Amino acid sequence: MPLTLGRKPGQEIVLKDNQGREVRIEVMEADNMDYHDYMRLRITAPDDIQIIRGELIPGNDSKE
Repeated sequence: MPLTLGRKPGQEIVLKDNQGREVRIEVMEADNMDYHDYMRLRITAPDDIQIIRGELIPGNDSKE
């Protein structure tokens, strides 16, 4: 089941697996107003977890 959340700059979302490992996603403050249609995210994850943009996964219908 999808979860939709609203976050402000400086706030984060934490994903935790059964072993207690965490992936942290933080909303960053936009420092360049030329990109007003975009959000900047800081993702922190264990080294063995790949972080891949959705549009780079074959067959994914993620918006570009």
